[in-house]
Amino acid sequence: MSNNKKPWIDTNLVMFIKGTNFDMSKEASRQPIEFSRRLGSTIGKVSEVRLIANGCVKVTCQLVKQKNITLNLTD
Repeated sequence: MSNNKKPWIDTNLVMFIKGTNFDMSKEASRQPIEFSRRLGSTIGKVSEVRLIANGCVKVTCQLVKQKNITLNLTD
């Protein structure tokens, strides 16, 4: 018998980040290493980063503190 359950994810730690007049997903796909490096240096290591078609990035944080830092970013 196999266990096909997906790991539990706290949906309160999931964010969708979109730039103002800036396609965040396009930039992240062009320079994935630099994007990950900048994200990590700004908010710390995250659980997951996914590119979304509408110009935003889905980020799953590990801590509430990371989400709060990201929500206060303007640049």
